[in-house]
Amino acid sequence: MLVLTDENIPRELVNSLRESGYEVTTSAEADLLGATDESYLERATKTGELVLTEDKDFGLLQEFESSKRATRVLLLRYDPFDLRKITGDTLRALEFIGSLAKQGRLMAVLSEGRLRLRTFDEG
Repeated sequence: MLVLTDENIPRELVNSLRESGYEVTTSAEADLLGATDESYLERATKTGELVLTEDKDFGLLQEFESSKRATRVLLLRYDPFDLRKITGDTLRALEFIGSLAKQGRLMAVLSEGRLRLRTFDEG
């Protein structure tokens, strides 16, 4: 699975995802430092990447976006931010999301071992 991380995702999580076989592109590698959330979604739609973020604004864009994007977003909501726990939960969530038959527009929220999914009909 292709994953695009925003600026807030720790390097240690990126490294763990890569070690587990995910093709991860960071915001710096994608030339998206300081870019709008919309820019992330545009890139992810073109490349087929899932956006991994801690930014709740992506949920609003997914919910109310009127275009026919096929973007998938995984929002991490943890307090406190326990990297070991988040890494394990994120790996399980990505595996589950990757197994879904429908790969259209999706918003997933991961918190304390709980994954909530919302898909959006494009018709």
